[in-house]
Amino acid sequence: MNAKLKILVTGANGFIGRKLVAALDAANHEVVRLQRKHEVGVLQCDLLDSVKTETVLKNLEGIDVLVHTAAMAHGQKLPKGHGTDSVNVQMTKNLINGLKGSVGKVVFLSSVSIYGLENFSDDLLLQKNPQPVTGYGRGKLACEGLFFRGGFTEVHTLRLSPVFDKLHLKDIRKRVVLPGTRGIKMRIIPPPEYSLLHISNLVEYVKDLMTSNNAGNWLHHLSDPKPYSQRKICEWFNGINLPVPVFLTRPLYVVAGLLPMRIRCRFRESYRKLFETTVFGQSKFQIDDN
Repeated sequence: MNAKLKILVTGANGFIGRKLVAALDAANHEVVRLQRKHEVGVLQCDLLDSVKTETVLKNLEGIDVLVHTAAMAHGQKLPKGHGTDSVNVQMTKNLINGLKGSVGKVVFLSSVSIYGLENFSDDLLLQKNPQPVTGYGRGKLACEGLFFRGGFTEVHTLRLSPVFDKLHLKDIRKRVVLPGTRGIKMRIIPPPEYSLLHISNLVEYVKDLMTSNNAGNWLHHLSDPKPYSQRKICEWFNGINLPVPVFLTRPLYVVAGLLPMRIRCRFRESYRKLFETTVFGQSKFQIDDN
């Protein structure tokens, strides 16, 4: 029988956080929930507030594992003076400082968005030094470094493909529905394939990590065993199919070369994620902390 652990989960009221809390609780662990939104029986804390974070965390005792899911994502309203990258980095810094080395094991939920304009035509293997082009990707990569250099005994960074279930398809919808419409589905020809990650597979992976004993810093790619065809994903949504041959969209990619550097990179990243196969091979390896 596995030992009962005391696990701190940040972002406990988010889509992923809620699922992890329920699964870890069901596995007979003691789960401490931490979130920004007030809720009875839950630790309430804005991780951007360094003083409040330190006050809340110093009263916690005996935390065995930190599972850090809290993050500001694309499209969310950001605090004044922050970008997506800086807000996530500051929250992570405050969290690490507040814990003051009291936790040995960390599971950090990162993202494949850190890979920017990498070539996705074949399985993209884990890389230590990718080049993100969005604020979200840059922030996630910076947070990885904070944990790897944070003095923890065991750190697992999970670079996640887009996570979904049947009720949470916002990220997937962007690969199907024509922008600016509700019911027109792009049927891309030929159909690209995408790596995605069902929430149930993520939950099982994290549960298994709770009982691992692998000291050091570890990088993981997580995705479902087989990629999903864009044609198959179209079946998940209602609407009218609009055939979109890829060759007709290529001029958009070329013309984007005239845009300012940052806008060009972001546009081309979005284009390639939509119209080209993006497959991430599931793997892990241990790295040093330099």
